[in-house]
Amino acid sequence: MEQSLPDLTLRYGSVLVINGPHQQDSFPYSRFAHNEPHFAWEYRQGRYYALLWYHVPTSSVHLFVINAHNGSLERADLLHPYLIPQRSGEYQLIIYEQPRLIRKQTITSNLSSLDEVQAFVASHRFRDWTQGSLLIDVRDSERYVEGLPEAEARFCSCVVKVSARVSDECLEEIRNGKEEEVKGKRLGGTICVNPTKVCQASTKASSSDCRSHYLPEQMNDEQLVGYARSIGVVSRRTPSGSLDRPHLLQAIIKYSPKKKSL
Repeated sequence: MEQSLPDLTLRYGSVLVINGPHQQDSFPYSRFAHNEPHFAWEYRQGRYYALLWYHVPTSSVHLFVINAHNGSLERADLLHPYLIPQRSGEYQLIIYEQPRLIRKQTITSNLSSLDEVQAFVASHRFRDWTQGSLLIDVRDSERYVEGLPEAEARFCSCVVKVSARVSDECLEEIRNGKEEEVKGKRLGGTICVNPTKVCQASTKASSSDCRSHYLPEQMNDEQLVGYARSIGVVSRRTPSGSLDRPHLLQAIIKYSPKKKSL
């Protein structure tokens, strides 16, 4: 009789996308693209775990952490930063059980590729604990970018999405040349990252001309706020608390680059 794997869940906001091992339903990226992932799994008390999240067709690593315990990433050590999904296809999630705690400061390996991560896992004798997989469809994610090659369109789309999840305070500091001082710190309620660099790593592409290819009218409110933040335009709310979309669209149209864009 085949032994069942320990429980595993992955949520993006309120959307449960993995519930139990081997789930492989297909989810449109737009349902959860702007939420942080939350991983949880069944665990043994006092044990440490590692988590690997990667895109199967390209072997692109999207997250790798070690020293997690109590079935969450709350106090885990990050070895490869989270990259938001930018390609359709299968994403594999693997939880390993570690034989012991690993001190992060002793790690000298470069862990940017799947081969390097898997070599690290093997050298430290991690044991497979549980796993799950997910099919993601991102075909609708670039409908507000036109006139660019596919790879550049993915990059420009990614910049909007990541900017929507980062605070105005963070992006202002990056525009002012203080990225090294604020990188990884919490500013305005979010962890500060540079959307351009995150998206270059995630999409393996770049573009110096995203702005002239965006279609702001076709963006949803969150995407529009992300685009505005990326160029230093401040959004405002109506008395009822909703986004003043007409005002923001007009401000974007009138924008002239007095501030440095990302």
